[in-house]
Amino acid sequence: MPLLPPQIRKHLHTRRVTFRGYQREDGLWDIEAAIVDVKTYVLKTPDRGTL
Repeated sequence: MPLLPPQIRKHLHTRRVTFRGYQREDGLWDIEAAIVDVKTYVLKTPDRGTL
């Protein structure tokens, strides 16, 4: 199946997920995670205001 021709597009959102694993001295593991969302536009919400 041939690829479709490229379309014009606009970048709106980036989500970055980071996981970090640490081995503890007792042999167990700690996993820390963080999610960072970045939007390319202003977002207005009733509870948090303008973001």
